[in-house]
Amino acid sequence: GRAAAAAYVAADSPLDRAGSYRFESRGSGLFEKVEGGDPTAITGLPLAALARMLGEAGAEVPGDPET
Repeated sequence: GRAAAAAYVAADSPLDRAGSYRFESRGSGLFEKVEGGDPTAITGLPLAALARMLGEAGAEVPGDPET
């Protein structure tokens, strides 16, 4: 509710962020669940999907056990 949002704003200073939240910090508590299993998609760039597409295109992806 409003009290949780106010406490978050006071503690995490998210107002200079796109969407006014920081998922990588306390902002993750604002979400009940992440569908698709990739929390980076919430911040705008789904890293798991990007890594998969780069690998499919033949690029070497750092940290990918298949490369």
